[in-house]
Amino acid sequence: MVASGLRVRFTQSIRFRLLLTFLLVGILPVILIATISAINQWQTGRANAVRQLEMLASLKQAQLEDWLRQLEDQFQEVVENAAVADYGRVILFPATETGVSADLLNEWRMRLNRYTGRGLFNSYFLMDINGVMVFISQGARERWSFREAPFFQAGLVTRSIYLVGDRIVVVEPLRDAAGRPFGVFGGYADVTRLNEIIGERTVGGEQFESYLVNEEYVAFSGIGSPELRIAVNTLGAIEAIKGRSGNAIYPNYRGDMVIGVYRWLPSLQSALLVEVKRADAYRQLWVGLLTNVLVGVLMVGIAAMLALLTTRQIARPIAGLVQTAQRIAAGERELDAKVERADEIGALGQAFNSMTTQLRELVNTLEARVEERTRTLAQRTAYLEATAEVGRVVSSILDLDRLRGQIAELIRERFGLYYVGLFQVDESGEWAVLQAGTGEYGRKMLARGHRIRIGEGMVGWCIANDRPRVTADVPLDPLRIAPEELPNTRSEAAIPLRAQGRVVGALSVQSEQVNAFGEDILFVLQTMADQVAVAITNARLFAQVQEALEAARRAYGELSRRAWIDLLHGGGQVAFRSDELGVMRLEPISAPEIEQALREGRTIIQSAADASRSQVHRTRGGSTLTIPIRVGEEVIGVLNTFKPIAQGEWTAQEVAWLEDVTEQLSFALEAARFYQQTQLREMRERQIREINTNLQARVSLDALMQSAIAELARVLNVPSAFVQLSTQSRAEE
Repeated sequence: MVASGLRVRFTQSIRFRLLLTFLLVGILPVILIATISAINQWQTGRANAVRQLEMLASLKQAQLEDWLRQLEDQFQEVVENAAVADYGRVILFPATETGVSADLLNEWRMRLNRYTGRGLFNSYFLMDINGVMVFISQGARERWSFREAPFFQAGLVTRSIYLVGDRIVVVEPLRDAAGRPFGVFGGYADVTRLNEIIGERTVGGEQFESYLVNEEYVAFSGIGSPELRIAVNTLGAIEAIKGRSGNAIYPNYRGDMVIGVYRWLPSLQSALLVEVKRADAYRQLWVGLLTNVLVGVLMVGIAAMLALLTTRQIARPIAGLVQTAQRIAAGERELDAKVERADEIGALGQAFNSMTTQLRELVNTLEARVEERTRTLAQRTAYLEATAEVGRVVSSILDLDRLRGQIAELIRERFGLYYVGLFQVDESGEWAVLQAGTGEYGRKMLARGHRIRIGEGMVGWCIANDRPRVTADVPLDPLRIAPEELPNTRSEAAIPLRAQGRVVGALSVQSEQVNAFGEDILFVLQTMADQVAVAITNARLFAQVQEALEAARRAYGELSRRAWIDLLHGGGQVAFRSDELGVMRLEPISAPEIEQALREGRTIIQSAADASRSQVHRTRGGSTLTIPIRVGEEVIGVLNTFKPIAQGEWTAQEVAWLEDVTEQLSFALEAARFYQQTQLREMRERQIREINTNLQARVSLDALMQSAIAELARVLNVPSAFVQLSTQSRAEE
């Protein structure tokens, strides 16, 4: 009966506790290391995939730019060696009424065709100042009008490369002796090399896809053929056409999830996309992760076996001693403990009379150690969680006041403190001003503008010396300044806030317990303080940048608005209409929907019944759509379009698309206005220089006056002008 009372359940035995402890100590680190390794491998794998795509995109961009440079070099060679300006002037301005002779055209065509066999250009063409194609070296597109084409408009200004349909066009203005354009010379590039660059799809055994997308979101090269006109409305294409470069995971034009790198190519006015299927990119990554899992499982098994063997080696002698003790308790007092080892267990067997006491002390010691380690681990985990949470807060909030308040409250809550205050050095550098404080105490001190002079008190000393200051028992620190709002503080620490190599403030943490701030918590608090200092500096800089950007935006918007008002008032209103007869210029039209769109600055949709009464489309049945054209906040015109009744009413997608087109039109109009204003300013400056040059050539007063009045009359284009020199003063008048 006594022996049965000495028996204990396995879960309460030392053997079980040792086994459990060894398993926890041996297996948990293995699992933690395996998890961290898997996460790092996953992040590294995705970063490597993106890095490879970035390298491929850079390579293709470099190849494209090299090809474009070759195009420009050959185009320049043609311009210089094929007498482009001379032939262009003769063809556009023939000397006889019969026009340009066929022999001359054939002569120039043969001369240009010498350069088409080099693989860079297919043909060359010539357009007059109105955008009409009057000559082409190969093909049959003469007399076509490209007046409104962007590449023609750009060709009137400077040499440009444009992506037009399934072709790449290089254009350049032809100028007369005065520098005025009288035509446009251009060439259609052979896109074979472009397709070779974009069409390469395998590098290092990895399958990827690359292609170009024009501003109409249509694939130009790399997928399909130009005739298919594959629409690409993916995230990468949209971001790149907005002028941005980067990488992302998104569905491609087939609906497959891909890792894509996108870039905007200004030289081609198109987007370059390089993509690889996410499943292909992660295939090797999954193999590595599976290997890590298998290795982790194997290590866990080995750790479990070692823990079991070690436990058995320790527990088996103890079990023998227990059996001996049970027999002794049953009455076999003559038995001695069997001693087979010369360690502590052997000593325990030799000192059998004190066996029970020593065993109880050993168990208590082990439990205390496990508890202490568990408590230390839990405390460190809480510190790490608090640091991570502070990091999340400082990285997600840019509002300075909200950032300071949340950080102070978060530190107080996570560390169980009595009070937390955040001080910042003012502009004079003389005072540390309280910017955030927790609880009712903090609100009171903020309300009275609590501040501490630099060098005084714990906070001032901390800032002046750029070192933390800790007080284990506040009554013993003569330097501490005790606010009346915080009577229960027993220990306090002041930690400097460092950013950009200087101290910008301090963090004051206070506790109701004596000696509450050890080295571990001080290290964590200093790390948090450094994060807070950087976040406060970044938030302040962000606010300053936002204010500067807003001021610049308002200034530019006001200048643009005044410029458009002056332009429209000075040059009158402009109206164009496009129908079956073509594009024609009209007098401004007054219609209710137009006036409403101009007045309210919003899109106006009229149904078929209302549109029948419209002055613009009163001869047709259908619905109208009027969209205001905005430049900044100013409405400078409208786009009015018509949809026949057989095609139904306007859909939301059609309205949204037309509004996007109108927005692009507003950008183009603003650019054209700016260009016109620049040209006018340049002309005025040139006229002033000419007048100044002519005046400096005159040495006599009479010649100077005559030259000045003649130049002014010529520049101002007036029939008469008068200038008089007089010595009569205002007083004499």
